[in-house]
Amino acid sequence: MKKENFEFKKEYVSAVKTICNIQSTLIFTKKENNVSLLGNNEGVTIAFTLNAPEKYFNFQAKEIAILDFNRFSQFYNSVNEPILSIESDDTNPKNIIISSESGLTNIRQRLAEPSIIEKPEFEDISFIADAGTLQLSKEELSNINKMIGMISGDKNTVKINIANKTATIIVYNDRTSDRFEQTYSLDNEIDQEISYEFQCEDFIKIPNAAYKISFNIEDKSARFSQIREDEIELNIYIAESFEA
Repeated sequence: MKKENFEFKKEYVSAVKTICNIQSTLIFTKKENNVSLLGNNEGVTIAFTLNAPEKYFNFQAKEIAILDFNRFSQFYNSVNEPILSIESDDTNPKNIIISSESGLTNIRQRLAEPSIIEKPEFEDISFIADAGTLQLSKEELSNINKMIGMISGDKNTVKINIANKTATIIVYNDRTSDRFEQTYSLDNEIDQEISYEFQCEDFIKIPNAAYKISFNIEDKSARFSQIREDEIELNIYIAESFEA
């Protein structure tokens, strides 16, 4: 088999790891000079796109499939300053190899065949932000998730009410009537009142970070655009349901 070294930057591995609660079987696709990831949960109520310049993961094939990225991440982080390579036959990548700088440690993980992996429901996600935006800090999101954990129940929901210049996030439990409510300022004023309702089990899958949140009226969906200092673009989309 042919063996080629490649770079898989730590910050990119970390970013990809955070979306594994949504989907952990991943197909990395080269698009022009970028690496693209797209995925959704089984119920198609939460989805993500993750795009980065190919320098973050500069493999040579058109696409690479990793069956369990959680396991790959554990292998990757078990080696200090890992050196990565891919073994390929004449047609496809077969194995990913993680080695130590000394060469004394070698971990081989079998790659999946992209053609047999179930593809995401979407080839792309089209989103129109037409119902206001707000900024949510990492600490604020963490507190909302803490409240979700405290107000427990099988059918918990997160409700977001938008009106004028504010967005109010409500976590409540129908069975116990426990309720948490927090109001935030929108970046812009809207001229109508809109309500969104999402399942808590989906909401807590959003990686804990700072976000710019945009809302869509027609689909009753929200886009969480992660605020980062690098060139990685991570967007999480959440809705009652998406249409492919």
